[in-house]
Amino acid sequence: MLALVVEDEPLAARRLISLLHKHAAPVTILGPAESVAQAVALLQAGPAPDVLFLDIHLADGLSFELFEQVEITCPVVFTTAYDQYALRAFKVNSVDYLLKPIDEEEFVVAITKLRKRLAATTPVPLAQDLSTKGSVSSTKAEAENSAAPALDAATLAALIQQRRQPAPQTAPCR
Repeated sequence: MLALVVEDEPLAARRLISLLHKHAAPVTILGPAESVAQAVALLQAGPAPDVLFLDIHLADGLSFELFEQVEITCPVVFTTAYDQYALRAFKVNSVDYLLKPIDEEEFVVAITKLRKRLAATTPVPLAQDLSTKGSVSSTKAEAENSAAPALDAATLAALIQQRRQPAPQTAPCR
């Protein structure tokens, strides 16, 4: 797992990184970034992290500014001393909202939720998918018996013609 830690308090950053190594191994840490600007730079430079651990109050603003400057598609775990941002946090890709000082048991629960979220969004490799669903047809007879019905030439031509026609114009909703 590749985790970007955004935390401006050195002691809190060390604690979070220690918990990640203890409970989320194997993990590679990006950062810690100490500001919104540093986090933006790391996110733009790549590689894209699997998860963000975000403190909310940073030296140069609130971590919510990241979402205005960079497209963030990975899960986020907020780590903060402020409980008043919880509702706002769950309007983004938030997995959990941990109050400082971070309780180790709550951290483990957050990592469990994170792993479930990551597993649900990770594509299954073809070889693994085939091993759980059966194998590719190995004979011509198997392939013919499992094949979908074929389209006749006229139906295929009609479908192609429909695809070539421009889509109807629609007005945006208000």
